[in-house]
Amino acid sequence: MKKLLRYLGVTTYFVLSSVLIQAQTKTDSLQNLLQQEISDTTRFQVYSKLLWENFFNDLPKCHVYANEALALAHDMQDSARIYKVHHYWGLIHRLEGNYDSSLYYFQEAVNYHTRTGHEENALQALFNMGVVSSFQGKFYTSLAYYVRALQLAEQKNDRFMLADIQNSMGIIHKKLKNYQKSLELTYVALEIFEELDKPLQQANCISNLGSVYFEMQQFDSALVYYQRAYETDKVLDNQWGIGHQLNNLAAVYDELGEADQSLEYATKGLAVREKIGHQREIAESLIRVASLHNQAGEADTALPYAQRAKQISQEIDAKQVLRDTNWILSKIQNQLGNFQEAYQAHVAYADLRDSIVNEEIALQINDLQTRYETEKKEKEIILLTQEWEVQQAELDRKNTFLIASIIGCILLGALILVTIGFYRSRMKSRALITQKNEEINQRKIQELEQRQKLISMDAMVTGQEEERKRIAKDLHDGLGSLLANVQMRFSSMKDSIQTEKSSAYRHTNDLLDEACHEVRKIAHDMMPGALVKFGLVPAIQDSCSSLEKNTRIHVDFQVYDMNDRLEEKVEITIYRIVQELLSNIRKHAQAQEIIVQLSVHEELLTLVVEDDGVGFDLANARAKDGLGLRSLESRVKYINGMLSIDAAPSRGTTVTVEAPVRQEVALV
Repeated sequence: MKKLLRYLGVTTYFVLSSVLIQAQTKTDSLQNLLQQEISDTTRFQVYSKLLWENFFNDLPKCHVYANEALALAHDMQDSARIYKVHHYWGLIHRLEGNYDSSLYYFQEAVNYHTRTGHEENALQALFNMGVVSSFQGKFYTSLAYYVRALQLAEQKNDRFMLADIQNSMGIIHKKLKNYQKSLELTYVALEIFEELDKPLQQANCISNLGSVYFEMQQFDSALVYYQRAYETDKVLDNQWGIGHQLNNLAAVYDELGEADQSLEYATKGLAVREKIGHQREIAESLIRVASLHNQAGEADTALPYAQRAKQISQEIDAKQVLRDTNWILSKIQNQLGNFQEAYQAHVAYADLRDSIVNEEIALQINDLQTRYETEKKEKEIILLTQEWEVQQAELDRKNTFLIASIIGCILLGALILVTIGFYRSRMKSRALITQKNEEINQRKIQELEQRQKLISMDAMVTGQEEERKRIAKDLHDGLGSLLANVQMRFSSMKDSIQTEKSSAYRHTNDLLDEACHEVRKIAHDMMPGALVKFGLVPAIQDSCSSLEKNTRIHVDFQVYDMNDRLEEKVEITIYRIVQELLSNIRKHAQAQEIIVQLSVHEELLTLVVEDDGVGFDLANARAKDGLGLRSLESRVKYINGMLSIDAAPSRGTTVTVEAPVRQEVALV
């Protein structure tokens, strides 16, 4: 391994050393050019090139050059150059972690190019909007920007941008755990950059390959790629890349159990990133250093690093970094014995984790809503078209009659011919009207049939639940009371039973206890008292507690905004769904932990049940058409809900149910 790393380093040095010398010479030459008498156009080009040369090494200089370039563009009254500087400001704010400002400047550039009819020139801005969105944790939004940029790159046959976009899409797929797709995209990008002889971009691709193998826990492969990228960035004097690779190497050595070497790389990486001033990267390095100190039992040393990381991530609104910061803070405070602060940090971590997930879910829901609205509008257009055809037929009839009247005044013979034509047209119009009315009536009949089915299903389920209540009451009040009375009378006979028969007495008494308990359990399963008296939340809590008590499974029940009781139909159905899911997990999942989340937001009830068990093949289960899956889908459909199952072998299962709080069934 070490021989391979040395070989890669030496090879990279000889290939790239000349590039570094040329880059430094170019920067000095540009600085000297500014001291000379040159045209405004040339001066603007010099500022643009200096900006590009310093983006990854000296952001304060970039501020100076961007301000000078913008002032010059305004003096020249050149809109194209003004929005080009807007693009530069978007890059500066992106690297500083000011993501809202970054998106604003990039969007301004996109709007300008679209407005002037040259959308292809918005390629770079769209690409950077994808990068910034990924930093904010909006992965699907990021992919949307990348796809739009990819289309423009293909139109322009821009191979450099095709590679850059595919490399960035590979990063998103890595974060979404689509590792194979991530590797495919990144290798394609690396091949293009090698053909174009772009060493800086090659280093970036190599680093991304290392991060994918790191996520796949193939740490030896990750170390090779990270070291190769590190040597390349050192030769190029790419300070951003150097800081990035130092942090990556620290992560690998941490996983390999080499704590001292990991801390050394993490500390060096932090120093490099603080020199550049990239806020997000500084926060990431601070988290790494804090974590390593905490692992070494140096919680007092770790705490300031974590607190500073939290401050930075809050200022730049980097939710994922803030989530990770709260996680390490909870561990540090716990080690220091500050249990209240540790608990608060863990709650903040959990809230951010759920928020990031819910944002992605919300994006998917919005997409489904958009599709629904589109289909709805298309149906409305069809109905309006049909109505227009009926009206048009009626209008044609009136026009025919008017023409016939005018011609009749002129020529009686023509009147006869027109009258015949009018009669035929009228019959045709009536036939068309009749046909349209029949179609409308047929649709109404179908709607009534659907409503009748819903009413029948509602009546059937209501009857089933009423029958459950009756049987549960009979079991509890009838058979339960009778067994309790028998047990009480049997207990009173204890003194009269001979000593040698006392063991038989105890055995019989135990059987009576078991019978009483079983009757109460059956009555509770058929209709739990907590659901009837107190509502859905206490009933589910009772089921979760019962599962925890009788198994080794930990159940975390989380409730949000459930302040009022729901309709009985919804409460009973949701309870039965939870009951069935918990039973399936207990029997089949081999899980250690279950998370049950229940929330109401804007009249929409959401239930999420997640376990860390062995999972299952969803496609195979659907193909077998199992009774359990059909029962679950039927219950969700009964409350007009939507069911989503995320399952695969060896990675647990997540079931999501969404249903309207208010249920309406139209009566015939």
